[in-house]
Amino acid sequence: MTTLHVDGRSVEIARPDKVLFPDDGITKADLARYYRRICATPYAVRARTGAPVATPIDWHELGRVEPRTHRMANIARRLAQRSDPSASDGLDAQSLASAAL
Repeated sequence: MTTLHVDGRSVEIARPDKVLFPDDGITKADLARYYRRICATPYAVRARTGAPVATPIDWHELGRVEPRTHRMANIARRLAQRSDPSASDGLDAQSLASAAL
């Protein structure tokens, strides 16, 4: 069982090594990583003056945080005040020893 942490919530993934797409060797954990990343890349910013920074938020912040709240000018302060809810999802660590090179 693997625990996926997203936005302050935990989701248990049973049998994360189960191959879902045999032709490509894609596992449940691979699919979870993929879907997590396509939502929005954390801390991405557009190349425009004053553009907001895509910032992961906790569930309790929904409805209280405006989309344009976090910018390059203030994101460092936010990161110093609270932990990153997407930092430890449990799926990013991979061993190169088991990779087919």
